Amino acid sequence: MPREVVADDTVEVKAIAIIPARLASTRLPRKILQDINGRSMLAHVYEAIRACRRVSDVIVATDSEEIARVCRENRWHVRMTSPEHRSGTDRVHEAAQSLDADVYVNVQGDEPLARSEHLDVLLTLMERQDVQVGTLKTLCPAEDIDNPNAIKVVTAFNGQALYFSRATVPFTAIARGGYVTTSTSVSTLTANRRWMPSTPGRSQNWSATNGWNSCASWITELRFT
Repeated sequence: MPREVVADDTVEVKAIAIIPARLASTRLPRKILQDINGRSMLAHVYEAIRACRRVSDVIVATDSEEIARVCRENRWHVRMTSPEHRSGTDRVHEAAQSLDADVYVNVQGDEPLARSEHLDVLLTLMERQDVQVGTLKTLCPAEDIDNPNAIKVVTAFNGQALYFSRATVPFTAIARGGYVTTSTSVSTLTANRRWMPSTPGRSQNWSATNGWNSCASWITELRFT
């Protein structure tokens, strides 16, 4: 069924959010099921994203039967994926192959502060027909300049991502000289309109290397690290 055209350069999109989840995390094992105020981290993420009315479905993609059991107990949609994946992006890629949507949103399961309004901003960006991949960005606070866990992005004036880095960008000396606001940190909400063939690592590289990634600004004090 054709999508409804709502403006000259935008279309309504069918979006599915996929949350890659595993237990064998390196820095904090089993973090996806860690208790936060009486609920698991995954519960906070799933329910926040499900609150977004513009998402047709929210699916957990996992290789863990324990996580799958938690999903079934809570009536969350879940898909089992291969234990061989090297990244969450590859796990999302596998799940997306059997799902019919215009846009697939990769929502990291270890972001309990994710909110439905963040997804609204991202999906507004993805309604533009010229955008193939989108990511949220926010101004990088001074304390995260040297933080490798805060991914930085450099964008063109039109919002197109030029490159991403865990290192300080453009570089530490300039950043400390007062240009902190030129660096932005990237959230872990990323939307893709299509996927490349499944090759280890390739789905990760595609958005950054082909110049199709656009960043939508999220102006708030909330930080993603």
